[in-house]
Amino acid sequence: PPEELLREQTQLKAMINLGAGVDYLLRTPGRPKEVPIAKLRDAGMSELMADYVLYGVLHFYRSFDRYAAQQANAQWQPHPVEEKSQWPVGVLGLGAIGAHVAETLSQAGFPVSGWSRSPKRIEGVNCLHGDDGLENILSQAKTLITLLPDTTETRGIINAKRLGQLPQGASLI
Repeated sequence: PPEELLREQTQLKAMINLGAGVDYLLRTPGRPKEVPIAKLRDAGMSELMADYVLYGVLHFYRSFDRYAAQQANAQWQPHPVEEKSQWPVGVLGLGAIGAHVAETLSQAGFPVSGWSRSPKRIEGVNCLHGDDGLENILSQAKTLITLLPDTTETRGIINAKRLGQLPQGASLI
């Protein structure tokens, strides 16, 4: 919210966040520090994000990025389509949204590994945690999806070194 709007709210008792993450609210100038922030658990964001990510994975899986580049040069070279079972997907962040995204991709036929800082159990998803789990996902994912919260523990977790651990030609969403 704009700083002016917050200043006008002299009887503000709480703020409710409808989106994913509250980091932008915490950094909002003029936000009264004593006013608690409540986070609505999902508000339909999981389904919207799952659709968006599934589109992104299919985009790279079916080589639409390569076809778009070819189209710009008036080239029409077909590319083979691999079996979905040969296109491992990694999901970093298995909160409410990440877990739903991972399940959706698994149900679509992709082998999915998910990573979080703490152990999780999600049907159809190879759930990993810790440094070894992260290394495992990075070494295999043809598409890597980051749905991590913006915290001091996760900020910068994806860096040049870690991107270099992905298979050649991997995509990042």
